[in-house]
Amino acid sequence: MPVPSHPDLRSAVAALPPGHPSTWTVEQAREGHPGPAGDARTKLDAWTSAAIATFDAGDGARADGHRTTGDWLGKTTRISNPGAEVHTARDLRDALPLTAAALEAGLISAEQVRVIRRARRVFDDFTEIEETLVEYAKISTAKQLRTLVDVMIQQYAPDGSDEDAEKARDKRELYLIARPGGLVAPQGPAGPCHRREVEGRTRRVQRPVRAGRRPGRPRPPG
Repeated sequence: MPVPSHPDLRSAVAALPPGHPSTWTVEQAREGHPGPAGDARTKLDAWTSAAIATFDAGDGARADGHRTTGDWLGKTTRISNPGAEVHTARDLRDALPLTAAALEAGLISAEQVRVIRRARRVFDDFTEIEETLVEYAKISTAKQLRTLVDVMIQQYAPDGSDEDAEKARDKRELYLIARPGGLVAPQGPAGPCHRREVEGRTRRVQRPVRAGRRPGRPRPPG
């Protein structure tokens, strides 16, 4: 991960109007946000991830008596998703150089970083995809970027992530229902190939059941 530039973060903070924001005039508030304040926020996000990654790489959590970096981060900051923050920091350090550079430069947001990380968990060869997503993120909102990633996953990796695989399985799910005569038939919105396969397997085990008898009841004597 690129080393954050101290002058960049400090210059972003220095560009803010003087005093507390509650004392700013309307003009100062317009000048301070989202301009310098937004720029400082993204740079601070990059700094925070870099600090977590450095602490993680040095195994600082165990040295401080914690089980993992996520455990240390959760107990020291009381945030609700420390594990995700640690994984984000590791990805920015080790696997997403273009994303890290764009975040450090204030060109994308931390929310957009999370969307890009989701795509990385789905696609194996991510180098070119990262470049495409980062360039799109620079000119779009996080919602627009998320829509693009959703379309890419649907087109090229419908079962690529846990969340999407679960949704895909729900769409393909078949239910077995009883028909008159004791036959069992698959029902549900599965594709034709999947349906034919299940029907073939159920057909081999289907047995007509006579009226008045239940499967497994012994035949009466005589």
